[in-house]
Amino acid sequence: ASDRSIELARGDSVDLTIQPGTVMVVEVERKRPLDSLFARADLALASREVKWQNGVLVGIVHNIGSANVADVVLGVVDARGRIISRKPLGALDAPLDLVPRRMAFTLPAPDGLPSGGRLVVDPENKVPEIYEGNNEVDLSAVRSE
Repeated sequence: ASDRSIELARGDSVDLTIQPGTVMVVEVERKRPLDSLFARADLALASREVKWQNGVLVGIVHNIGSANVADVVLGVVDARGRIISRKPLGALDAPLDLVPRRMAFTLPAPDGLPSGGRLVVDPENKVPEIYEGNNEVDLSAVRSE
């Protein structure tokens, strides 16, 4: 048995380990209401917009949400979730006028790029977002040019 607090929003998943042949009761209790999900930022990466050029990652970060982000940060994360390289990119406004907001980036490949590495926007999870599932790109899927 365990007790933990996590922030949940619509569509989030929760990892549970349930032993076979046992009965488990899961209780969910709201501690406090969160801000409106739709008033948040939503940073995004797309694998089709990230590529390798001469040992450097080149691509685009998007904000497709409803809030500005004061400091967008990119990171390369290993298979265990450790940040092995990070780069602050600056502010990225929300597209409140329906004009896409994008930011180009270059990020030198860290030494000894690990298998299972991922490129992640907001790797420290500091920005409250509408959806976190569009924040990373598997580096093994990035094409070279």
